Amino acid sequence: NLSEADVFKAKLLQLKLQMEEFLKVPVYDNKRHFTAFLEMYIDTLYARRNQFAKDIAITPVALSQVLNNHREPKEEFMLKLMVHSERAFKLIGDFQKKIWYEVYFQEKINETMATQDVWRPEVEKEVKFDSLI
Repeated sequence: NLSEADVFKAKLLQLKLQMEEFLKVPVYDNKRHFTAFLEMYIDTLYARRNQFAKDIAITPVALSQVLNNHREPKEEFMLKLMVHSERAFKLIGDFQKKIWYEVYFQEKINETMATQDVWRPEVEKEVKFDSLI
């Protein structure tokens, strides 16, 4: 029995809380949290993802590549996402500008920690350390 505006606000609030929870509780996995949150954000606001791409002045192909993890988001993309989010979240109150960056980099840290068994053996072969003591 909620209005469309109330449902919209509730979805944005839910997304915000999920992102904040992700940042509070480090989970060392290699899941794509950033793109999952981004998809949730776009799909809450838009019926078509192409319209979001248009609104932040990127190509639909570039957006698709980010969403499908074929390309890392560029700095320009992150800045536009930050500004867009600030405007969208005005409806529900406080939204930390840096949250998209924090989620993105926390995901990178989590992925690195979760995949140590893959990358560590080769890296350890190349790293030398002669004790100074």
